[in-house]
Order: sequence, then structure tokens, then C-alpha cells
Amino acid sequence: WKEGKEGGKAAAEQPMSYPIVRVDELAANASLYQMRLSSASEPELKTMWAILSVVTLLSFLSSFTLLVALCASRDCRSKPFNQYLMALTVPDIVSSFPCIVQ
Repeated sequence: WKEGKEGGKAAAEQPMSYPIVRVDELAANASLYQMRLSSASEPELKTMWAILSVVTLLSFLSSFTLLVALCASRDCRSKPFNQYLMALTVPDIVSSFPCIVQ
């Protein structure tokens, strides 16, 4: 961090503090470095978020279905491997649920 004084106020300059530029706003002769720093275009971002939402929802539903199915049967709950599976599905459910809510 570099500290400087501008107009009596201390200004902190963050390293790599570049303005957000979209890919479609770049010049035709933009360098590869500029392209890598730029953000995706608005339609691409919407597509990426939609795909991420669907994958997260499917992950949550499959984990929740597996947990309910294993908890429903006393026979399944008593087997060590199924207990291991139940222990693995709980963190998956906990981590994917907040992503769905947002």
C-alpha cells in the first residue's frame, strides 16, 4: 500500500487497482494482458450465473435426497458406509444452501 496526500487527505492506493472494463469495451488492438484483466460481458455473466445456480440447485437437491433416503430406513442408518455418506452430505447441504438463497 502506498500512502499519499491529496488535498490534505491521505489516500491509500491498492495494488492492482484497475477499473473494471468489460471485454466488449476494449479497443480492437488490446493486448492479451488487457484482455485478461477485463471482465466478461453482461450476457456472458448472466449465462455463467444461471449455470452456477442450476448446478448448485442440483447439488443441493441430490445431497438432500440422499440424506433423507438414508435417514428414512433404520437398516440403512445402521451400516457404517451409509453413516459415512450421511456425514459427507451434511457439509454439502450446508455449503450449497446459502448459494441458492442468494
